[in-house]
Amino acid sequence: METEIKLFNRDGGDLRLRYIGGKYWIFVSDRPEYFERYGRFILGPDNKTIESFDPPGGPFISIGDRLGKDKKYLVTRILGNLVFEITVKEE
Repeated sequence: METEIKLFNRDGGDLRLRYIGGKYWIFVSDRPEYFERYGRFILGPDNKTIESFDPPGGPFISIGDRLGKDKKYLVTRILGNLVFEITVKEE
């Protein structure tokens, strides 16, 4: 299993999801203050559940998205503090 998933960013930022244990990954970047300040969380109908995270320049990440080169990382939940719950699709 990979320990980081590199994410494409139109603004040229170095964005990654870094494995922190269990099913949990944290969003990291080369300019954290920029992404923490201008990134958007999109809430579900209950106004409590985070359904998507949209950093400036992308990528827009939603529950149900598949990430990584082989698309084997499935986003199952987005928590506060830029932590993502990701399930790895077994081959």
